[in-house]
Amino acid sequence: MQYRKDDLVLYSILGFVIFTLLIAELGLFLLSGGVYILITHLFYFPVVFAAFYYPRKGILLATLCAAAYLTAIYSIASPGTGVLAAATMQFYVFVSLGVAISVVSGDLKVNEMMYRNIFDHAGSAICLIDARSGTILETNRRCTWMAGVERPEGFLASLDQLLPSRVEREEFLRRLHSGEAISNYETVLILPDGTGRDLLVSAGLLPNEVIIMTLEDITGRKRDEATLRESERRFRELAELLPQPVFEFGRDGLFMFANRSAFAVFGYTPDGLQQGVHVLQTVVPEDRERAAAGIRRIMEGGERSHSAEYTALRTDGSTFPVIISSGSIDEDGRVTGVRGVIVDISERKRIEALDREHMRNLEFLSRTATELSEMTGDGDTYAYISDRLLEIFPGSSNVVSSIDDAVRRAQVRVVGGSDEFRNAMDEVRESRPEGLQFEIPPAGMASMLAGGVAEITGGVDESSFGQLSPYLCSRIGDALGGGRIYGIGFTWGGRLFAAALVCLPSGCDLHDRGVLAVFTHQASIALQRRVAEDELRDREAQYRTLFENSSDGILLMTEVFIDCNERALEMLGYSRDEVVGRRPEEISPAVQPDGTSSADRAREKTCAALAGTPQQFSWQHRRKDGTLVDTEVSLKALSLHGEIVLQASLRDVTERIRAEEAIRQINRKLHLLSSITRHDILNQITGIVGYLEILNDSTPPDPEVQEYFQRIADLTKTIQRQITFTRDYEDLGLKAPLWQRLDDVVHAAAASLDPGAGITVRIDVGNAEIFADSMFEKVFFNLLENSLRHGETVSGIRVAFTVRNGRGVISVSDDGSGVPEAMKERIFQRGVGKNTGYGLFLVREVLSITGMSIREIGEEGSGACFEILIPDGVYRCD
Repeated sequence: MQYRKDDLVLYSILGFVIFTLLIAELGLFLLSGGVYILITHLFYFPVVFAAFYYPRKGILLATLCAAAYLTAIYSIASPGTGVLAAATMQFYVFVSLGVAISVVSGDLKVNEMMYRNIFDHAGSAICLIDARSGTILETNRRCTWMAGVERPEGFLASLDQLLPSRVEREEFLRRLHSGEAISNYETVLILPDGTGRDLLVSAGLLPNEVIIMTLEDITGRKRDEATLRESERRFRELAELLPQPVFEFGRDGLFMFANRSAFAVFGYTPDGLQQGVHVLQTVVPEDRERAAAGIRRIMEGGERSHSAEYTALRTDGSTFPVIISSGSIDEDGRVTGVRGVIVDISERKRIEALDREHMRNLEFLSRTATELSEMTGDGDTYAYISDRLLEIFPGSSNVVSSIDDAVRRAQVRVVGGSDEFRNAMDEVRESRPEGLQFEIPPAGMASMLAGGVAEITGGVDESSFGQLSPYLCSRIGDALGGGRIYGIGFTWGGRLFAAALVCLPSGCDLHDRGVLAVFTHQASIALQRRVAEDELRDREAQYRTLFENSSDGILLMTEVFIDCNERALEMLGYSRDEVVGRRPEEISPAVQPDGTSSADRAREKTCAALAGTPQQFSWQHRRKDGTLVDTEVSLKALSLHGEIVLQASLRDVTERIRAEEAIRQINRKLHLLSSITRHDILNQITGIVGYLEILNDSTPPDPEVQEYFQRIADLTKTIQRQITFTRDYEDLGLKAPLWQRLDDVVHAAAASLDPGAGITVRIDVGNAEIFADSMFEKVFFNLLENSLRHGETVSGIRVAFTVRNGRGVISVSDDGSGVPEAMKERIFQRGVGKNTGYGLFLVREVLSITGMSIREIGEEGSGACFEILIPDGVYRCD
């Protein structure tokens, strides 16, 4: 156990005093001869010291000392004397004294240990300071931690370090000596590393001039307070920068702080805030009870934060919607106030109102779009338009008119609005012969065709195109109450279908133009659809009339027949039910007259027509009674109720074919008669030529007679050539045209030329095919022979085929003398030429059978050039 220096000095002095007394008593007793008394007093010392310093064993040690004393007395005292009795009593005194001192010493030791534990392990630093010298006598462990050194007494030595200022130190000691207990005294301790610690000092003066001082390190708290003050400063600065009002108020509800935005928004002043403004004064009375309830929940700890929407109240009485978000201000676990921010949501409310209005408009337009699409009558449409205009513009009146743009005339269909306005319009109907009909001048028509909405500044007179009397205009104007009048044109695709006059109440202006524009567009589409449906019904009625009354049979089909007219049923001998649902080949023979399969050819023609190429062809049908009927079919695709169908028009050509066959029979008979007659005429001509030669030989030579004989011979040969020419062209037009390969035709014609002529024929026609009469070969034979007969210096002929501007062109050119300009067109006339005069004439006739034409474009002296022009569809080539 360690003792302080003062304790050791005290014990030394005490021991010296006791020792002096003992010596004095020893001398006294020795002088008096009382050895027994000396021994008795000497034994007090071990008993006291043993019991005091060893309280736990003090009783035992005191008893041993007392026993030693008793033993010493018994050993030196004479028996029978009163000394032994006194020694025995003294024994009990020693034991009792030991017991008492051990108990007292034990309590002192316990108290000292308690003090030492409290001193060493206290949460605060404790030091003992000599008040006279200012020296620090002792420190506890907390001082070690606080000083940051292992032995604080080597560093923390005097009061000067704790109170560096002499004046401050003297005042501190003065207060202690005056009996004042000092508490929460702040000072700064400078540590060995140069840093400082903020200390909170509490001190008192003990009776022995020792200052007991507790030191609390408040450096962290000071730092926290500085941080808090900095945070508070930053909060205030930030709050001043925020555009939203920021506030603080205490438990009494009075504002403690408000930023500049709060003053600007609510109209208060800092001075007014200092005088006291209650938080509930900033909301309208209707919201104060709810706001107070929210504040109570925060103050009572029921809510840490609260956010709600209120109507704020300015000092000028104006209001605006806000959201107030607030939270508690806590100090030492206790709610001392409320801090919050106010957000002006006027713009959001405005946007929300606009959104609600937009949603209403969208619902309105969605409903009108659906309902207009389901309208089935014009009258309903006009009435619907009138009702919706009243819905868009409550309290208004309107007039909805249909427009006949062909005659520029408007007819009122619906009058909507007040009874007074309706009555005024009834007066118009009764006072005018034409009722509620108005002619539209060109300017008015142009204005309405522009569509949209336009204000009619001229009032009722202008609205009626100046066609109402002043009385009626005044009457209608009174019914309208002098409000504005707007005109609306319902147009689509450059066509005006209807117009409306909207008459607003006095003092009102047009709004919801966007909704009106969309509704006008919807109504215009609905009106256009109604007009289109009416026109479609009219066209369908016209088509049905033509369909049913056509002289040709008409059948409608997809893959099968879906409809037919009466003429088709009459032509085929079937009922409608027997035709509908059947395929073309089912009412036709298995094979067509040209040998093709009916099913294959029907499939080919329908595919081509569905691909967009109309088809015209001959077809043979089988009637219900089994007889065959020849028809010419025109097949094309058309749209019917949104579906692509084929329309087949049938024309019965049975009688025409019979007539053609009869003509062919007659032609064959005429051909036979012509052949016999031509043969007989040629025989007679041969006889005439023979008789002329005999007559010429038997007649005496006479130049004049010889000339006559020669003329008769020339005429006879001419007749013979002409008769022979008719034989060559007697088949012209008798046979149907057919496709012919051009190179085969030209080669065959060239092979018929005189091989001794020495002329080269060059053929450049590719694989072209021409649809021409069976005498097409005669065309080229005639052209080639024409070059040989009339070209004079011809050495070569070229035949070529090209396509030019969608037409086929065959050119036959030579290098001969050419054709004079004056003869270029005449050579194709009948009887013109040096031989029979029929060659090029018949060439043109053969070509014209299939729509071809011929012309001569060569230059005289450079050779002839004949061009055959072939229309599209009469030639084909790769």
